[in-house]
Amino acid sequence: ADESASYLKLKDETGDKTIYARWGHAGTYSIALKSSTSASPTGDGTSTFTITRTIPAGTEASTDPQRIYYRTVNGTAIGGTADSINFYHVGGANVFALFSDKECYTMVDNAKKPGTINQTTGEAVVELDVTKENITTRYYGDETPRETNGIFAQLFNLKTTTTRYYTVEIYRLTSTMGEVTGAVGTKEATRNMTVPSGYLLDTSVYGNYSHQYTWNFRFTEHHSPGKTSLNNTKLSEIITDKNREYYLRQANTTLEINLKSCPYKPDDGHQIGGMTIPGASGEAQNWFTLQYTDGTAERGLTSHADIKASKAGDFGMSNWESITWKEYDVGGWVFFPNIDGSGHGNIYNPTLSLRATDNGAPDQVGIAPAATTDYKKGDTVKFSVIYDELINSYSNVSVDTSKLTTYMPVTNVKCTGGAGTNILTFEGTAAADFSNTTGNGTGTNEQLMKIKPVSGTVKDIKGN
Repeated sequence: ADESASYLKLKDETGDKTIYARWGHAGTYSIALKSSTSASPTGDGTSTFTITRTIPAGTEASTDPQRIYYRTVNGTAIGGTADSINFYHVGGANVFALFSDKECYTMVDNAKKPGTINQTTGEAVVELDVTKENITTRYYGDETPRETNGIFAQLFNLKTTTTRYYTVEIYRLTSTMGEVTGAVGTKEATRNMTVPSGYLLDTSVYGNYSHQYTWNFRFTEHHSPGKTSLNNTKLSEIITDKNREYYLRQANTTLEINLKSCPYKPDDGHQIGGMTIPGASGEAQNWFTLQYTDGTAERGLTSHADIKASKAGDFGMSNWESITWKEYDVGGWVFFPNIDGSGHGNIYNPTLSLRATDNGAPDQVGIAPAATTDYKKGDTVKFSVIYDELINSYSNVSVDTSKLTTYMPVTNVKCTGGAGTNILTFEGTAAADFSNTTGNGTGTNEQLMKIKPVSGTVKDIKGN
């Protein structure tokens, strides 16, 4: 937009004259990612973005200062407002960049961060930072304390999807004096964050986990020692990759345990003729017993009929037994009850195995907190819905916008992606003006976590 040069007047001049004028231009504004520093074991990362003003050759920057409002937008990486998740949100009425003919700056914590102006070309550049980047941070809903109750989601990816992203966008441009308004060029810049290999999963996450324990029990013919502990057999030691354990917990999996191999070795010349469990006729006898380490509960894992037994080699449970996550956490001592064997020898070094099964579809656990900002009717509204497990595919997905009306009134919502992560991204249009002052429109994250507005077919990596 050009300003009139009507202030140029000729007085007391005669004859033909050539007049040159430089027109004031409000500028075109574009945003771009400049640089990123990765999170380290001792700190978080930071990304620096630039907003650049360009003006056409032969013009000069307008004297009417322009305000460029910007904000972070969730994608498959999500931000926090009270605290960071994958990054710390930027946005609000006092978050903007200002460009005039004489200066340019961004407002950071109510303080100016000066930019640079090329006095020859009129090009001006300011910088803004998005801080506390960490792609491995867990999302928490309303759980208290965080580690034991409520809902959380560890942000894993499928091995075929190695990044997550968020964007920073210019969402409004205003004239300070109201004389002339600039234009937006590149509206949005994307930050792709690489997911560490330890957070990339496939169906092997459900596979067997095993741990061999150092233990030895000496038996003799017709020896009945009573209950004998497999020392230091805490079940919680079986899954050594805690990231995988977090994922299995959040995916509401069912656990099964098996004493897969318990070798025995007879003394020289003393073959084990067989093993029996003494007891009254018809009385259920258990070879293996699970007991909580605090002594509050105990139950048999398998009966004598389920035992594989032979004269040499090893034996174990022929069936897998279901256990709860509480039994996995608090329990974990496995015992032999009374053993009566013909022969002499040792039973030693058992291997406990664990596997997880998942028969449920992914469940919505929350709508990610959005940057604090104002939306005008007709603005594009983007939001991210978090699930409790990885999404392999989705189809015919829609959003019941009536459930969102109180918090962020939107229409014409469509799903824009998210397969390969545990987040689906959506885009719609603001149906009315609203202020996003609490992270999600006028609603808290705890309120929005309970809405679950998405319907359609969303499948996990097991095909559920």
